[in-house]
Amino acid sequence: MRNLPQRAVDVATIKYELKELWEQMTEVSEEEDQQALMRACVANLVVYSPGRASSGEISPVIAEVTNEQPSRVIVLLPEPDSSEPSLNAMVTAQCHPSGRGQKQICCEQIVIQAAGREIDHLPSLVRPLVVSDLPVFLWWRDLPDFQAALFTRLVQSCDRVIIDSAGLPDAKEGLRTLAALIEKRAQWTAFSDLSWCRLTPWRVLVAGFFDAPECRPYLARLDRVQIKSSARSSNERSIPTDGLLLAAWLASRLKWKSTAKPKWLDEHTYSVGVEGPGSHCDHADRDHLICQWHSPWPELTSAARGERAIGPIFRLHCSR
Repeated sequence: MRNLPQRAVDVATIKYELKELWEQMTEVSEEEDQQALMRACVANLVVYSPGRASSGEISPVIAEVTNEQPSRVIVLLPEPDSSEPSLNAMVTAQCHPSGRGQKQICCEQIVIQAAGREIDHLPSLVRPLVVSDLPVFLWWRDLPDFQAALFTRLVQSCDRVIIDSAGLPDAKEGLRTLAALIEKRAQWTAFSDLSWCRLTPWRVLVAGFFDAPECRPYLARLDRVQIKSSARSSNERSIPTDGLLLAAWLASRLKWKSTAKPKWLDEHTYSVGVEGPGSHCDHADRDHLICQWHSPWPELTSAARGERAIGPIFRLHCSR
C-alpha cells in the first residue's frame, strides 16, 4: 500500500484539488516508469471522528477497508471543545497493488477539520463531495446522539449508518430512540450497530448449545439464565447495552412477553416481569447487568457483583 502525502487545500476548491492530484499522480507514474495507476471507487465512506488525534486511530481501518472496497473517504475531524472557529481541508490518495500486481488501485481521501461554529457546516460540505450514484456509508465515531441536528443532517444523505450503541449513557432510552429512527428512515437508510456485531459470537455460542437434537429438550427446562456485562457509563441507573441487547435477543427468540411495567427496584436493580415459554429478568448496577430467568412465571432479580468482565458472562441453568 502507498499513501501519498496530504495536501492542504482550500475547502472551497476540494473538487478542483482532487482533479489536480490525479493529474500529478499520473504524470509522476509515467515519468518514473512506475506501475500504472487506476482510479477506483465503489462507495463513499464518511467518517465522523471528533478530535485531530483520532485520525491516527482510524487510518489503519480506512486502509484496510479501501484495500477491499476502494472508496472515496471523507474524514470529518470536528473539535467541539474549541471556541475558535476554523475550517481546514487536506486531500490525498491511497494506492494498493492489484491482485496481479500490474496496476495500483487508488482512491481519494479528504480530511476536513472543523472547530467552533464551523462544525455546523460539515453536512453541507459533505453533500457535494460524495460520488453520485454510489452508496454513502456514515461511520459515526462519537457518543450516539440520535436527536442532534448534526447527526440528523448527515444521516439524511447516507444509505447506511454505522454506530456503536455501547457509548449510550442510557441504553434503554437510547435504544428506544434508535429503534424509532430506524423505523422512520427504513425506506432510505439502513443502520449497523457495532455493539450488536460484537455479540454475534455470543449469540452463535448460545444457539449452539441447543443445536444437537439431544440437547433441545433442555431448552424447555431452563430455570435460570444469567447475563453479566460491564457498564461504560458512570450513570448509576444505566444498563449496559450489550447485556440489554443479548437479553432482548433471548426474549425475541424464546417469545417472552412482558407482564408488568419495567421498574427500578433500587439504585442497582431494574425489574420487568415476563411470561411465556421462557421468562426474562434484567438486573443492573453501575458495573454490571445481570439477567436471570425463571419459569414458568419469572421476574427479573438482581445481585451485585464486584468483579469485572470482558464481554458478557452467560450462564444457563437447567432443571433435571
